[in-house]
Amino acid sequence: RLRSRGLGDVYKRQFNKIMLRLAGENGVAAITILLYSQFLFNALFLGFSMGVAPVISFQYGAKNSEKLSNVYHISNRFVKISSGFMAVASILLAKPITSVFVSESSHTFAMTVTGFALFGINYLFSGYNVFTSSLFTALSDGKTSALVSFSRTFVCILASLLILPQIIGLKGVWLAVPVAEFVTLLLCIGMHRKYFYVEGKQNYFH
Repeated sequence: RLRSRGLGDVYKRQFNKIMLRLAGENGVAAITILLYSQFLFNALFLGFSMGVAPVISFQYGAKNSEKLSNVYHISNRFVKISSGFMAVASILLAKPITSVFVSESSHTFAMTVTGFALFGINYLFSGYNVFTSSLFTALSDGKTSALVSFSRTFVCILASLLILPQIIGLKGVWLAVPVAEFVTLLLCIGMHRKYFYVEGKQNYFH
């Protein structure tokens, strides 16, 4: 946990540094609000993943392949549906959430609401990524779980922050997290295909 928090601080400092250069103090305030809102919206995915993990772990340990498969597919459907819901909710609730932090008449308010429209795309992908990391932890596959988590919270975000703002400016900051989550999603899809859909000894369903 301490390590994850440390990695988070690294990319938050990078966000602040870039926003200060591109949009000044208002930009730093705007990205801070968006990052705080990220904890709020991802709470659903974190709570679900933590709640279903013991069930997955139990069925895996008991070698109940059929029940494990059922839990896996139900969880997948829930994450996909809720991801769409959270992405839409983040856009619809952009103004109410932002108004908690800053006045509606401020420039920061307008900038943050605009940022929500792009930043909120990340919730289409983050739920699947959070679930995947928790899933492999429940299956005692710490290496795969760590790979997904490290890629999502550090490597992909820092890479996006270093590249996108150089190309498209402020929009690149808003899109850094969505792009990072999407790239991590591709990694997660690859891990799911490898361990759940390919026949062989690595398939957790057989």
